[in-house]
Formats: sequence, structure tokens, C-alpha cells
Amino acid sequence: GPGCLIEEMGGANFFVLGREGDELVLRTPASMQESDEADPILPGVTRDTVLEIARSLGINVQVDQISLARLMEMSDADARATAVFTTGTAAGIAPVVALLDGDRVRHFAVWDNVDDDVRHRHLTADPVTPGSALETGKTIRTLLFRSQLGDHAGIKRVAGDRADGLLEKLAGWVESFEI
Repeated sequence: GPGCLIEEMGGANFFVLGREGDELVLRTPASMQESDEADPILPGVTRDTVLEIARSLGINVQVDQISLARLMEMSDADARATAVFTTGTAAGIAPVVALLDGDRVRHFAVWDNVDDDVRHRHLTADPVTPGSALETGKTIRTLLFRSQLGDHAGIKRVAGDRADGLLEKLAGWVESFEI
């Protein structure tokens, strides 16, 4: 309802990545480590890694409140140009393609094609345009996955000239392992 703030979703950290003016901004609520008033928000290595990846890509990271009303009031076009996702240890990055508030639905960028007859879900991914929130969200997801695998070559391929700084920052947080 009015004044509701999004904190977490099912124990997963919540993120909104969208264009504000000329820049991409990644928003997430503060965790307990960042604010005494953030009791319900759990800190986490996956959340911290996503924030570090975003900063390394030059994205403006804002740790602050996210208003459900603000998201629900977005135009359809702005919402479809916004990448919304959650993070968690097991899930990595899980895209959120819609939020419900009572009988209102707000649809956000669709990251991937989904063709699941059993669950009656059929989605067509939105086009990925250079510099868009969707392209950047997918890049963050790829870099998170590559870092979880300890794939330094893959990180260098995806992050280019920003890879060395990113690898240095991630070294203390993510344990490398081989499959």
C-alpha cells in the first residue's frame, strides 16, 4: 500500500537497475551492516559482490529505500526499461519480471525467454540494447556467475579493461573453485 518500502523478497536481497537522467543507477535497501535502521535486511556476500561488480562497471550504486508506490507508478515504457532482480546465495541473480500490489501489476524487463508448459509461463525476452539496464543487468549476472566459478578468463572477456580491478576486489569475497 501507500508508503510501503520494499526490503527483501523471500529472504533475497532486492535490486532495481534503471536509467535516471543520463546514467544507470542500481538501488538496493541498506543492510544491517550499512544502517542501524535496516534490521530486517540481511547482509550477504552475493549482495556485496553484485554491488562491487556494479561499481566496477561504473554504475551509480545507491543504497537507500525503494518505494513500492514509486515502482508501481512508473510508466509501462519506463518499467520495461528497468531491470529488477533479487540475489541470494543459492539463486545468484533471479530476475523479477513483475510486481503485484493488490490488483495492480507492474511489468519490468524480461531477461530471458521462458517456455514452461508445466508452470504455464511463456515469456519472450526484451531486446537488449547497448547501454540499457537490461544489458547491464545481464552483464552483472554473467560476472557474478563467472566469479562464483573462479573463471578469471571469463571475467576478463566480459569486463574488459575493468576486469583487473574487479578481480582484485572480488578476491577477498568469492572463493574460487573448479568444476
